[in-house]
Amino acid sequence: VSEALESLAFLRERNASLFRRSVAAFLRERRHDAAVCETARDSSGGSHEFIDVVQTGSATCRYFVDLDFRAQFEIARPTRRFSEALAAVPGVFVGGAEELKRTVSTACDAARRCFRSRGLPVPPWRKNRFMQNKWFGPCHRTTRDTSMGFNGGVSCRVVGFENVVSEAGSGSSSGVVVRTR
Repeated sequence: VSEALESLAFLRERNASLFRRSVAAFLRERRHDAAVCETARDSSGGSHEFIDVVQTGSATCRYFVDLDFRAQFEIARPTRRFSEALAAVPGVFVGGAEELKRTVSTACDAARRCFRSRGLPVPPWRKNRFMQNKWFGPCHRTTRDTSMGFNGGVSCRVVGFENVVSEAGSGSSSGVVVRTR
């Protein structure tokens, strides 16, 4: 993952989704079963994307790769104590399910203490259960590469008018009519 982050750093600020898909493609090129997973969090259509790596062998292991992990826990007006706890959360998470559950639980507990110390209720989207669903809820796993692979190759698509080609009737002189809309 570190090697992918280094070689694809130019994509990070431009397009987060493309960056994630490119890192997954980079990992697949190195023979890892990596895919981008998108979990639907709520009925309003919110979702979260991360990279899922499955290692098969004598035992199947699932690894989670979240390229913007720390940002999931940032809050407005944090206390000094919460800022210190957040600094301990990795910016990029790579690890197994148990490690992810522990890290999320610890970060959510620190956020809860921060909100309570300010006399505020904990918003539902900051609670441990909601945050855990970002990674452990039902997800759609996809390995398709969109417009760019890890090697920087660009897949072109036609942008602009849709062409409609049809054969002209017997009274037409050219035989083919191209209509653009």
